Amino acid sequence: MMPTDHYSQDELMLYFRLKPSTILGAGVGVFATTDIAKGAYLEGLFGNDDVRRLTWEEFAALDVPAEVKENFVTRYETECFVPRDFNLMSVGWYLNDADEPNLAHDVNYDYFALRDIAAGEELFIRYDDL
Repeated sequence: MMPTDHYSQDELMLYFRLKPSTILGAGVGVFATTDIAKGAYLEGLFGNDDVRRLTWEEFAALDVPAEVKENFVTRYETECFVPRDFNLMSVGWYLNDADEPNLAHDVNYDYFALRDIAAGEELFIRYDDL
């Protein structure tokens, strides 16, 4: 299902909050602080140029604690994606996985709401769809 409208931040201001996830053992989660309409794009989840692409060799050579590396990597067969700066990560890096997510992404990895989301709800994606 693809959304019908792409909102700019000027048209629809969305804010997010990090706090303990509703999933036991998942650590931090991203929560909506405003109601989000079905189909609305969530501008601001990721900052511009916040993702870097690495080979597995480059990933192995990163001088970053293993716990940080393992928690913030999107894995593919021959490469991976990590935050550009592990100390300045966008809130989108804290999205947790769910079998029934309330967010999805388009071909450009711009995220949108799959259904109406109420303020206070945790935002979820499906990791298998990355």
